[in-house]
Amino acid sequence: YRLHKKYDFPLILSSGAESIFDIRTVQDFKAVFTQTGLDASEVDNSFKTAENILKFNSDRKNLILSGGSAGAHLSLMYAYTRVDEAPINLAAVCAYCPPVNCAKPDFLMGVSGKFEEWKNGLLSQCCGFIIAKETFMNDAQQKALYNISPEKYLSPDCIPTAIFYGKSDDLIPSPHIEEFIRLLNENNVKNDVLLYENSGHALDKDPETAQQAKDIIEKYAKMYL
Repeated sequence: YRLHKKYDFPLILSSGAESIFDIRTVQDFKAVFTQTGLDASEVDNSFKTAENILKFNSDRKNLILSGGSAGAHLSLMYAYTRVDEAPINLAAVCAYCPPVNCAKPDFLMGVSGKFEEWKNGLLSQCCGFIIAKETFMNDAQQKALYNISPEKYLSPDCIPTAIFYGKSDDLIPSPHIEEFIRLLNENNVKNDVLLYENSGHALDKDPETAQQAKDIIEKYAKMYL
């Protein structure tokens, strides 16, 4: 936080939530982070991250989008569907463990093989269709979910894409990513792909691969920024 105060770069605060049960309120954030030296206004500003990043980078010609998990999904969706509307030219996108096809049964049910309330509750909010046990996997649901899937919007016009994924990911099955990579190549989209052989969704078991990921990010920064 001292570096944030000194250089005034955009600050991002996160609870590290992996499910709806870990999500924290604004009051929780303020209670915790004001004890670390931040004041309440700095905590409030951390929730305006997108706006702050755009202002901070307003003099740049290009921008690279990046995110992990749900953030990777949003990055791909924006990069593939809103590139013409972006206030700064989007040059590339980097996605860590992204959901690429939200309609696939093994993504919806996960390793439990059962209807997962927390996941389908979040997906309902994203796609605008209430996903319930009574209507699970019907045609209307599947159409709504595919409409929020990056895979649907792949085309030769997509910007360069870097994909990082774990072979043992129990949230985003690796065959989903591999099919997405095939479609990237089929559409002649420039891409870089990195597989973490020993890692799951956290990508925390392959330190050498993590360094290779940093090298790819650095390459993209030099090429596109």
